[in-house]
Amino acid sequence: MNSSVSGQNLARLYQKLVAKHDALTHRRGPAGHAPAKFRGLINGYLIVLLRSRDAHTRSATRDLLAVQRLLGSYGKSRQSYTKRQRGSAEDFNLIDVLQVTNDERRHSAMLAWLLDHRIEHLGTHAQDRLGFQLFLKELDLPRSYAGESYWVRCEVAGDQSRVDIEVAARGRFIIHIENKVRAQEGENQTNREWGDLQSRAKALGISISSRRNAIHAIFLSRGGDLPENPNFLPISWSRIAGVLETFAAKAEATDVGLFAAHYAKALRRFTVSKTPIGKIENEKEMVE
Repeated sequence: MNSSVSGQNLARLYQKLVAKHDALTHRRGPAGHAPAKFRGLINGYLIVLLRSRDAHTRSATRDLLAVQRLLGSYGKSRQSYTKRQRGSAEDFNLIDVLQVTNDERRHSAMLAWLLDHRIEHLGTHAQDRLGFQLFLKELDLPRSYAGESYWVRCEVAGDQSRVDIEVAARGRFIIHIENKVRAQEGENQTNREWGDLQSRAKALGISISSRRNAIHAIFLSRGGDLPENPNFLPISWSRIAGVLETFAAKAEATDVGLFAAHYAKALRRFTVSKTPIGKIENEKEMVE
């Protein structure tokens, strides 16, 4: 019940009380001034109540008209925008439709796909070493790595940790990429991964003299966050988006170029978004 209705009910109740009081007074003797004053008070209250209700109604009417005009303008703008989008569908993105924009493993798989040159493994794009070449150029790593007989693997386990992506060539170089999309670095994570990376390099026959220049640890995150271990190179996903955009422009296969362009577009939205991904953004990632 709103205030005006409850006020009217209260006023009616007061009027009944005044009427009964007035009748009782006339039966007992000459009427005094109290009922008249009380009646005047109630009437004054009713006048104020009606004025307030009228003012509220006028204000609500003005607001309603303003909202109706705004909705009408929005409807026309939306209709015009929808008509223009029929030929371009600028808001369409396959990655967003599949709802994998915030899926860490999907991003790792995509990056591994980009870097791998083996068509019979992850590199089904069939663009040979193009993706890895562009990646090395973006990160200012030795371009000669692209000419080696290298492999790309995901979820590589070590003695103390598990790295998301490994790119390596026996006896030549090794790159470990730790991918962070939703969570922050786990407790002592990059320190443990750096220790495992050293052991892995030794097992691959990378000589001690060349290890300093041939071992690379990359910490890939949404905003280029600094890892705990200083040996990791921090990079943001926006830089990977740039690599994908160039890859898309140079890819000879139309479908491959379209996929890379879609992924780059999704990454651009993801990295510039100001909206928190969720509570998990502030939680520590569980590391095996």
